[in-house]
Amino acid sequence: MPSAVPYPNVQKPGGEVREAELIDYCKQRMGKHEVPKAIVFLQQMPITATGNVQKHVLRSQYRDMYARPSP
Repeated sequence: MPSAVPYPNVQKPGGEVREAELIDYCKQRMGKHEVPKAIVFLQQMPITATGNVQKHVLRSQYRDMYARPSP
């Protein structure tokens, strides 16, 4: 079963969109299992020297967002 992950989003300067608006937009256009559980707004994405997104950095930053509680 895939884990729930936050969707990182970088807003353009002056852009105003809320997490709930984006999730509602996704619910209208995506399958139920594709809709992000949360959206995280970033100033900029962590990127490599070649311009690729450093996904491992994002994963480590938001690892605890959906951590399961210990039994």
